[in-house]
Amino acid sequence: MEFNHTLEAIVPDNAEEVITISGVGGLIIPMGNTAQRPSNTVGLLRYNTDVSTIEVNDGVSWTVSAGSNADDKIVATSENLVAGDYVNIYSNVGVATARKADNSLGRAAHGFVNASSTSPANAAVYFEGANIYRSGMTIGARQYLGTAGQTTETPVTTGLHQFLGVALSTTEINTDIAEEIEYA
Repeated sequence: MEFNHTLEAIVPDNAEEVITISGVGGLIIPMGNTAQRPSNTVGLLRYNTDVSTIEVNDGVSWTVSAGSNADDKIVATSENLVAGDYVNIYSNVGVATARKADNSLGRAAHGFVNASSTSPANAAVYFEGANIYRSGMTIGARQYLGTAGQTTETPVTTGLHQFLGVALSTTEINTDIAEEIEYA
């Protein structure tokens, strides 16, 4: 299929990576400064980092591979993960590896996953943005790190205390991970 549209990327000013859309003639969209972006706009392209899709104003959309922007990274896993789990990144023989974050085990949260995976596997870890795979939260409530990748609305007083974000709905957290505090 040949893709003849010339599009202007609507992306954050600090984005410096490249998005490649497969299946449409290998369209490559520079994510750097405006001078590097395509000109002669025929369609409007939006890149949504939270759901990893590219949408053109004619209603066509494509999935963007995880790892294609600065707010996510593909890493190995050392245990099974469920969509929405908050994860801890650690060095496993020199390889960045994800496991469930856990306040009782001293495993601070560094990001979250949007897809389940069975270890050993690779998983896309997101470091900020909307985590839409949660449940049972109170809208507007602050969310803290709990055990086994889960969240709690009650700040802990033992182990690790870490703010993860605010519930925007009963199933979505606006993730803004804070530095952890360790209680003795």
